[in-house]
Amino acid sequence: MIRIITFLSLAIVAIMLNAQPLLVGHRGSYWGVENTSEAFINGAKKGYHYLECDVKVAGDGTLVLSHDDTTERLGGSRTIASSTIAQLKAETYTQTRGGVTYTGTICTLAEYLDICKEYNVLPVIELKWATGINSNDCSKIPTLIKVIEDKGFRNSCVILTSMKPCLEYINEKYPDISLQFLTGQYWANHFDWCVERGIDVDIQVGYFDKSTVQKFHDAGLKVNIWTANTNAHYETYGNYGCDFITTDYLDPANLPQLDNDILFPPNTVDYPNVDAIVRGYYETELVNKTDIPDKIKGHSIKRAFVKDAQWYILSHDENKIAHISVVAPETGEILKEIKTEGLSIQDIAFTADGILLGCNSVNVKKDGNGDVWNIYMWESVDATPAVLYSIVNMSKFNGSDTYLGSSLAVSGRLKDLKVYVSGIDDFDNVNIIGAELIKGSESKTVCVAMDINSAQLSLHNTPFSRDNLVVNNIVGVPSEYKIDWDKKTIMSLSSFPVGLINDEAFGVSFLRYGRKVYAYIANCLTDGTQAEANLYDISGLNEAEIISQPAPSSMGDIVTSYMATDIKVEDGLVYLYMYAQGVGMTKYKISVEEEGNTGEVDFVIEPIWENSINKGDKPDNIDGTNAQQGAAYKGMFYVNNCEEERLYYFNNAGCLGYIAGGCGYGVAIDDVGNIIIRNDKSTGVDHSFMIYPAGISANNYAEPTMISVAVPLDGQTNFISASGNVLGERGYIYMFPNKHSAANIITMAYGGVMKAEASDDLMLTGTAVAYIAPINNNSENWLYQVRNSGYYMYNGGDNIEILTGRSGTTAPARNSTGGGALFKLSGRNILLHGSGSNYTGGFTVRDITANSVIASIDPIGNMGYFADGNFSTFNWLFAEKIDAGSYYIYLYCPANGMAVYRLRDKNYVSDGIEDILMDDVVKINVYPNPTIDILNISTMEKMEDIKIFNLMGQSMNFTDVINDGNEAKIDVSHFPNGIYVLTIGNIGQTIKFIKK
Repeated sequence: MIRIITFLSLAIVAIMLNAQPLLVGHRGSYWGVENTSEAFINGAKKGYHYLECDVKVAGDGTLVLSHDDTTERLGGSRTIASSTIAQLKAETYTQTRGGVTYTGTICTLAEYLDICKEYNVLPVIELKWATGINSNDCSKIPTLIKVIEDKGFRNSCVILTSMKPCLEYINEKYPDISLQFLTGQYWANHFDWCVERGIDVDIQVGYFDKSTVQKFHDAGLKVNIWTANTNAHYETYGNYGCDFITTDYLDPANLPQLDNDILFPPNTVDYPNVDAIVRGYYETELVNKTDIPDKIKGHSIKRAFVKDAQWYILSHDENKIAHISVVAPETGEILKEIKTEGLSIQDIAFTADGILLGCNSVNVKKDGNGDVWNIYMWESVDATPAVLYSIVNMSKFNGSDTYLGSSLAVSGRLKDLKVYVSGIDDFDNVNIIGAELIKGSESKTVCVAMDINSAQLSLHNTPFSRDNLVVNNIVGVPSEYKIDWDKKTIMSLSSFPVGLINDEAFGVSFLRYGRKVYAYIANCLTDGTQAEANLYDISGLNEAEIISQPAPSSMGDIVTSYMATDIKVEDGLVYLYMYAQGVGMTKYKISVEEEGNTGEVDFVIEPIWENSINKGDKPDNIDGTNAQQGAAYKGMFYVNNCEEERLYYFNNAGCLGYIAGGCGYGVAIDDVGNIIIRNDKSTGVDHSFMIYPAGISANNYAEPTMISVAVPLDGQTNFISASGNVLGERGYIYMFPNKHSAANIITMAYGGVMKAEASDDLMLTGTAVAYIAPINNNSENWLYQVRNSGYYMYNGGDNIEILTGRSGTTAPARNSTGGGALFKLSGRNILLHGSGSNYTGGFTVRDITANSVIASIDPIGNMGYFADGNFSTFNWLFAEKIDAGSYYIYLYCPANGMAVYRLRDKNYVSDGIEDILMDDVVKINVYPNPTIDILNISTMEKMEDIKIFNLMGQSMNFTDVINDGNEAKIDVSHFPNGIYVLTIGNIGQTIKFIKK
């Protein structure tokens, strides 16, 4: 094993940021007269990382520290602007704080900075309105900067003020100085201004939340707060992710524990959250494939990245001349060649803010006599490269000659950058040298050591920490390492599981959504041919799980020496890119594009049918005690009577029959119509289910699949939900148990249990009336609810408030009734939730995107939570897609009845297909739709004269497989793929279906 010496960067600030938010002593601290030497010294001794002061200009031009224009509040009698420093120093100030009376004298800026230097703390300098330092006059700011520079704090101070012209002046004249804008309630009005100038923010407590911090962080800006003086405040704002907390008297030795994500912050700088939909499993769809550009076909490829949907490829020709080509993935065309000016560019990388960097490879001598190793920067694709950073002398690293520059990785934005580069020293050790660059100036380096095979080494930053590196090489698997800065050692954290990919794999890229991290990693088949890649869900490299179908290069057999992957989000869609040397480039899509109307909407909801107390025809064999949950699919309702252990099925004609059911309350239907019945009432972890295939009835019977499963979380779980295809390739059963703030998710395939796991933490704690409403068969994205507590969305581990809190019972306000659904129609997020009187079947359709109510539907009965009433406390609401412009809405309210509605966008223009003809009832149901081979038909009256037409009006030939009157099966496997219209002559209704 070859020994690697790793040199990595670390500034004092970075160490602190890894532990907790940085504490800033407000006006020094509470222990002394504010802005005096005693307050600053005691704040430093208390353990504050920064000391904040208020700067004014005295009458003789001396920069002094005072919050006010006069000294009267502290017992003096002078006006700062008209007094000399001698006059001000002659006064003694008094201030009683926490029952202790302190005395002190005025402090100058220079004296304050000397204290900061002596006690190893950093300055936060707030500019107050003063002569020459105000919104109209910045003439004294150069004097201020000179004092700061003379005291050695230009690269480590923070200047803070609410006076925008002062910040703009410093930002233009002294762009290397860190700035913060002081604001409060109206921070949002200044967000764009801060982002445009790269100025951090200091916001008053009480006027922002976690999303505000995330918004600034996503823009690359830090967040300070003023002023937090309680542990509760520290915990709240610390867990928001604030970078600084300004305080008068918080005790650094007695602070509450923060969430692990704050104590050990993930690398959200290089890998911020993306606006995509996280799924439990992805189907990959090939967008395009293309050959390698002819110009670089024979080149040796060193690195390939995707940025702005274009490949950036570093290659070396037969003369070892470097070329950086910008290539269009769709065509393989070289769009641009980046200027290299004859430089020996050995590797390239992008900063988090999109700046291209590259390095040369040279012999760097320990005595300083060798070549200069440089990092070059291109500010745009048309720019001439400029030197960003150089290494001449190796003695400060390991004291040996080193051939440097074989692999490069960077982390962060240009103003706050960590750079890592590998090479080989004169002892044949592999070196990785790192430097932290603060606005172009080197900070600090440390040296650590590790063992690793050196063959074709490649470095990558990781989404887990900016102090971690993924080391990848062609004869091993990707492995992540973490640096112990104090001990100057490096330890292996995790490696990709053995056997999950082959050793020849040599491409890894990452994506973050919510609290989830995804990796797209290249692979080769076991015989070394045919490059491919998979998407993985990872909490660490050693905990990788495949969540996508393989994405092959589709270029034929290949033994490749270099592969690269990239994963990008473009317009809300997730794309996977793969590059295989000598083979080509592929691009896959793993998200579903929105369909339907994308302009103005005009929603309307129409009743289809209702069997209820109000209509006098509610089902008489189910009520709120024995049949608490029901589900619906293709016009049919399925309700499990747990006392009789019968599964009843209904349409608008009433109860059509029953088959054997389960002893539990819960019943759910997945996306293809399979019926899942809870077959126990256990409050432990062991549960039983019976699963019927879609379309089951007494006349079309099949034995249920019986499964047993142990889930991670115990607790009473009356109600269940399901998605996908639990009897097919993949589906899920969801359970939200009592007394837990997480859900059990059971992954199914072909009627068997693949795994049972708990979700990440939820905002609500489950009860017996907690429920999950799936969205698009996505185990990482669903609506959840606890009765009385509101609606939230779970997405990638994050919790998003949809409609929170308990409301009254007057529509359209949310009431205590459980049940709801969330789906998308014409680009709008639509929420169904209970309203009207509790438990009686009223509900509201709400456009969450537009924050408006579409309609409120009156209750279908009057049986509330009382004897013989609706003891399930739920309106079961389900949304079933008809086409791109409309949905069926199903309502089952125990003891009150059931109803079907149609929600549609009147502005949706179909693709030339007539909408389904609707009477006052749904008379024909077909499933599955789309279908591959067998089309199932169910009707409310015996069917005669079945006909199928294509879009040209031509009649299609088919074999009537089964037709017992109300149900039929037709073999359409020989139909060409497309859209068809089915009619039944005696019923007088048509319906369209899709053959795939």
